[in-house]
Amino acid sequence: MSPQERKRLRIAFRNERNLYHRTCALSGQPIISAFSPDKTIPVYSPYAPSRPEVIYGERAFAELLS
Repeated sequence: MSPQERKRLRIAFRNERNLYHRTCALSGQPIISAFSPDKTIPVYSPYAPSRPEVIYGERAFAELLS
């Protein structure tokens, strides 16, 4: 498969056409997200003062990098 075809397929499944107004789970600020409000996953602003650590199994992601 050519690189152009791979790119076309990758872009075809991205959600760039639907943006939703959501609220940051930490700060409560209104943000724009690609996840619709009916989804139960929390969304965080990239400018939130502190975001929760992502946990993979028993260790935090930051610990896996060290």
